[in-house]
Amino acid sequence: MDYDGALEKLSETLKTFVPPIEGQFPKGVTSLKNPVRSEIGAIVYAPFRLCNWPEIQASPIPEFKDLNKEQKKLAELVCDVPGLPLDIFAIPQTVRARMRWLGREPKGLLEQDIEYNYQGELHTDPLWKAVYVTDGEVWNQLSLEQSLIAWGETVLGDYHIEPPRIPKKIGAAGKEWAPEYADWLLSVFSPGTPHTERGQYDSPPPHVRYVISSALAQAGVSIEERWDQLFTLDLKSIKALPQVRRDKLLIQLIGEERSRNYAAKVAMKAVKQFGTKDLLKGVLKYLAKPNYKGSV
Repeated sequence: MDYDGALEKLSETLKTFVPPIEGQFPKGVTSLKNPVRSEIGAIVYAPFRLCNWPEIQASPIPEFKDLNKEQKKLAELVCDVPGLPLDIFAIPQTVRARMRWLGREPKGLLEQDIEYNYQGELHTDPLWKAVYVTDGEVWNQLSLEQSLIAWGETVLGDYHIEPPRIPKKIGAAGKEWAPEYADWLLSVFSPGTPHTERGQYDSPPPHVRYVISSALAQAGVSIEERWDQLFTLDLKSIKALPQVRRDKLLIQLIGEERSRNYAAKVAMKAVKQFGTKDLLKGVLKYLAKPNYKGSV
């Protein structure tokens, strides 16, 4: 089959394509080896291969303007379709990123041009491309407020780049960003959202929850109850919650922690720091479980 035939087959397939969502294929399976996705995978891969689209392991994502005619047609076809197995190709992984990359949506921070010096020469490129070129050094040009935005737009793998490092002390820098991002995070991890739109995760991963909960706690904003599920066992952040919600969440997180020894240590610190009756009762119940191997 030639490129035009492969593109036409993909176009016809996408008219009735239903993105796979949680429960439709085994947990943790995200590659083409998954039988449920093998048919659509083969149909998607064909035109990408035939137009010589680069793979991410061999090449960074190209700018849309630098694609050839066949590649542009393919990019426009898959741009707004979630759930496609595109993970090996040098193309933005989410619909939100592809729409900005292609120019169908207004530019976000990652798509805005930035001037930077590389090997003694001044360059101007979209921020996401500058990150590739400088191996992340360009992140140092951003303010903390900008770094938080960039982190949120890259931490789930939208552009196949490592996000900027966020310091432990965020302070008020996240006051505007954190509430908005927390709600966005809950929406993208709501039932029915394809895994490709959320970094192939079933739920917000701990490293993402740690940053957003830290930002919420340090921003001094009123923390909505719906955001409680984004907190981790970081006592510095969780202390920002009202007592009743804090105790309930601590007991839940301690019970869910895979490392029994770590959970016990945090439990003891929490009781010492907060010391409420409900918390103590919940912790003692946890420590009394037969498979607990620590000391009370």
